[in-house]
Amino acid sequence: MQGTSLGNGIKWVLEGLAHQSFLLFAISVVLIIIAVTFVGIHPMVIVTALVTQMNAHELGTTNHVLAVLLMLGWSISSVLSPVNPLNMLVSRLSGVATGIEAGFRANGIHLTVVAIIGLLIITWIH
Repeated sequence: MQGTSLGNGIKWVLEGLAHQSFLLFAISVVLIIIAVTFVGIHPMVIVTALVTQMNAHELGTTNHVLAVLLMLGWSISSVLSPVNPLNMLVSRLSGVATGIEAGFRANGIHLTVVAIIGLLIITWIH
């Protein structure tokens, strides 16, 4: 994606968000990863695409903070994803209609707390 108009657009939007509010940028990155994972694309693909578009120095942060942010988004999206094999198996064995319902019902509150604490820590160490 690097060097394409789509890649440049993503980079421009993310840099704009990071310069306005790092917390808003962090929330946006996590939500982008979750949204793309819900479509059925593995988090590795979107995280790789995002990391090629982000330069920590240009975003006003460090590589470590950016890495932790991407790992937080990856871990949350992996647990919530309806196409995650574990959610599909749990939904089938428990009689829950869909993988989405299994992910949110079993993990929704826990992941909300993890996301809030994780985003606050990332913003604090930023």
